[in-house]
This record gives sequence, structure tokens and C-alpha cells, in this order.
Amino acid sequence: MIRFATIARSAAAALALALTAAPLTALADEPAAGARDHGRDHEDRAARFPMKPEAFEQLVEKRIAKAREHLERVLAAQPLPDLVKVSVRRDFEEGAAQVRAAAKKAADGGTVTKEEARAVRELARSIVEQGRAKYGLGKPDHPKGRRAQAHGKGHGKAHPRKA
Repeated sequence: MIRFATIARSAAAALALALTAAPLTALADEPAAGARDHGRDHEDRAARFPMKPEAFEQLVEKRIAKAREHLERVLAAQPLPDLVKVSVRRDFEEGAAQVRAAAKKAADGGTVTKEEARAVRELARSIVEQGRAKYGLGKPDHPKGRRAQAHGKGHGKAHPRKA
């Protein structure tokens, strides 16, 4: 025999489900509230080029300022002599001047194409890598397996013992 309480409970559950599912289906085309793009518009990046020279030079200056802040944080964390820190800052300014010159050269045609911007970015990256190699600062090169072994996760291999 079916009791009224059982039917009422089932009806209440169905009503609650219908009331929560209806708004969710209406919002199915919109991105979720937790899904953020972190200020990046990946679809519109290709539409940015060709870019106006002034806008490109502003982007380059903004990026150089951000790199300078990062360099200062790294230098503050490292126990280096003051002469070495001065040398690192001098090399950074020389590299920034090279990047600015490349950006100005890319902007000479009146517009900056995607390929010209890519060349400036590659120059900046090579300057950073040269500085890291010269001073031994920045990200250390760790193969994934060695990093995992250092933390005791040898992926099935025996952990090397210290003698």
C-alpha cells in the first residue's frame, strides 16, 4: 500500500529538481561564474594585428616594466654582492634598450604585423636566457624525473641513497 507521505516526498523532490534545473538550462550558453579568462581574450588576439605603432610600443614598455619588477624581486631574494646586482641591472637596461630599438624598427612601416611582434618577443626571450645563463639566476633546469626523485617519487625506480 502506497502512503501519502511517500507520494508527497517524491513530488517535492521532483519539484525541487525542476526548479533548479530550469535556470541551469537557461544559462547553458553563458560561461560559468567560476570560469574566468584572466583578462585574456584568446579569440581576439589574431584580430589585434596589424597593430598601431603607438599601441605596440605601449605594450612593450608595459612588459619591460613588469620584467623590471620581477628582476627586482629576484635580486632582493638572492644573497648577491652589490656589484653583481648593479651589473645585472645594467645588463637588463641594455637588453631593454635592444628590445625598444627592435620595437621601434617594427613600427617604422606604420603598422606592426604579427610576425614583427613575434620577432621582438623572440629577441626579448633570448636576452632573458642570456642573462640567466650569465648570472645563474632564474628558473633552474630540472628534468621532471629528477625533480620527482628528489621528492621521493621515483616513478617505480629506487630512490638513490646518500652514502
